[in-house]
Amino acid sequence: AKPYEPARLTKEQIMASCASCHSRREELTGQFHPGEKFDDHYRLTLPDLSDTYFPDGQVRDENFEYASFLGSKMGHAGVTCLDCHQAHSAKLKLPVENNAMCMSCHTPPGTNGATPIPDPMAHSHHGSNSKGNRCVECHMPETTYMARDPRRDHGFTIPDPLLTKELGIPNACNRCHTDQTVDWAIEWSEKWYGQKLARPSRERARLVARARAGDSSIDQEVINFYQTEPNAAWRATLISLLEGRENRPAVADFLASNLSEESPLVRAAAVRSLGAERKDLLETSLADPSRNVRVTAAWTLLMEGKTIAAEKRKEIRDYLSNLSETPMGAFQQARLAAVENRLPEMDRWVQRASERDPSPGLFQQAAILMVQVERPAEARKLFERSLKDDPTNSQTTYQLALLEAEMGNSTSAMTLLQKSVELDPQFGRAWYNLGLAKAAAGKLNESVRALTAASELLPQDPDPPYALATVFARLNDPQNAAAAATKTLAIDPNHEPTKNLLRGMSRQGRPNQ
Repeated sequence: AKPYEPARLTKEQIMASCASCHSRREELTGQFHPGEKFDDHYRLTLPDLSDTYFPDGQVRDENFEYASFLGSKMGHAGVTCLDCHQAHSAKLKLPVENNAMCMSCHTPPGTNGATPIPDPMAHSHHGSNSKGNRCVECHMPETTYMARDPRRDHGFTIPDPLLTKELGIPNACNRCHTDQTVDWAIEWSEKWYGQKLARPSRERARLVARARAGDSSIDQEVINFYQTEPNAAWRATLISLLEGRENRPAVADFLASNLSEESPLVRAAAVRSLGAERKDLLETSLADPSRNVRVTAAWTLLMEGKTIAAEKRKEIRDYLSNLSETPMGAFQQARLAAVENRLPEMDRWVQRASERDPSPGLFQQAAILMVQVERPAEARKLFERSLKDDPTNSQTTYQLALLEAEMGNSTSAMTLLQKSVELDPQFGRAWYNLGLAKAAAGKLNESVRALTAASELLPQDPDPPYALATVFARLNDPQNAAAAATKTLAIDPNHEPTKNLLRGMSRQGRPNQ
């Protein structure tokens, strides 16, 4: 008999095996085996609209290495875990204290075709024996989780103090030089590196931050940036930024065009962001070779009340069954039961989820579910329960305000909107809705102040300046009304309500014939 020979895994299969533990992800099957595809068993968490990562891709919430590494230049270039780590012990093959590990690639002739080839001291501007001369201190900053688990960021990001000043993204300079200001770090980084820092990834971080802030004007910028982004993980991230905008024809067309992209990460993101806007295309995605894409498409269709084939339904059933013991899995069961009008089951699953995770976030999501099934009184109780433990959450306060408005409680809604902007003065949509509420109550001057703030915070959104124009018109202030209307048309030249407003103002201003 032949001696046993272990299977020879490809680079991709090796990475998938490592990633099955070293990733923040959602389980699809609970049955991964070495040699299988990662996306057939997991849904990877990327730097999307959530705050799991900082906008530049640095880890923020408790995280692991795989997604960061996929988004890095190293991962994109074909570097794998085993280029740096021992297969079984995970120990580094070379030390990092003298940069030997990094320079094994970044020294001629190097491996994996690594570029650039830096002189560590000239590049770092720090002494040879100093902490600041270690590649990993700048490009793989360390975060300690649970007070005992230090992990290095595997995104290999570039420190950018300017993004710290603009967006609050940490930079390695100030993480080390805690006694210095951000402006100090900006001064030295610009002196040493100058225009090298004005790189595409800086603009990408700004786009991600704008999307998270609710900027409604970034659609085309995201689409344009996507065309030049070589990394599939970041292309998937960019697509995810368009979630909630799929009803816009240009966005829907763009998302649809990526349903046949080579990367399953990108296809899954396109399906998720497309939502139910193109149901026919989602039905086609039910036959995608990647389980991640199929499950995402099936789940989206089910959330729209669509019927899907039994074999596709089985994948969803297996997915939910595997997750049901977790709070989020129980909540997903509740969502499906709600869509299928199995409300007693929905209640049981919500109860189970909240027992296992009595957190403000879970109660907030449960409240949103109750709004969807038109049970506003229960939704209000759940929003209030969420705010009891997290009273400074401006988003939950805002959502409760919208619910109160729908229930006809305008005074309560206005009070909550006011609280939302006090909790987060940068909350543009809350300022906008507060302005509308003030206008509806006849408090026009207060409405002007709120809508002006909204317009400044959402400079590419036509809604606030248009609302401001209507309020100025009610105040018989045609000059400011026209100025606000002009600003609206500068943002959206085809904004028909603004054109109608200007036509109406023009007719009112004509002398009688």
